[in-house]
Amino acid sequence: ANADHCIAVRGNHDEVVIREFLKHLDGTELAEKNQWMKQLNKSHLNYLSQLPYTIALPSLNVTVVHAGLVPNQALENQEAQHMVSMRNLIESKSGGSQTVAYEATSSGKNGQPWASLWNGPVHIYFGHDAARRLQEYPFATGLDTGVVYGGSLTAKFVMGPRKGEYLAMKALQMWKDPFAEKAA
Repeated sequence: ANADHCIAVRGNHDEVVIREFLKHLDGTELAEKNQWMKQLNKSHLNYLSQLPYTIALPSLNVTVVHAGLVPNQALENQEAQHMVSMRNLIESKSGGSQTVAYEATSSGKNGQPWASLWNGPVHIYFGHDAARRLQEYPFATGLDTGVVYGGSLTAKFVMGPRKGEYLAMKALQMWKDPFAEKAA
């Protein structure tokens, strides 16, 4: 890989762009907030469509996901919608099983932060949950520190001489007011 190479995972906004742009290609008029998508072409759609939901880095014991993973569930059984939108887990009653089962929710109000319940052994790095800012748990790290809301863009070194260090760049401005949506 060359020095400027990077890889990304698919997130909830990527899903929206894929869905809305496909409808636009089929002749549906784009909503006002999505008019910018008229600048896209099929190569943009192809790029977003090929993004993986997770990136596994087994030599580092790390997996990267946009939003989260449900504990006690194999990676191949995770639901795509959860991986791009979940914030919390609600414990669901399972009939006599020793393993706790969870229901994923995109809400940050009901249940508990999914990362607080993730028990490894793989360490998960994720974003999506800007309201909670930096989240540090034994086996999960949430790096969304709200750059779009005027916070910071945060990364963590997972190898090399700076392993374990965070790097945060403050936003140049507030791109979106977090309170404007709630008032509307």
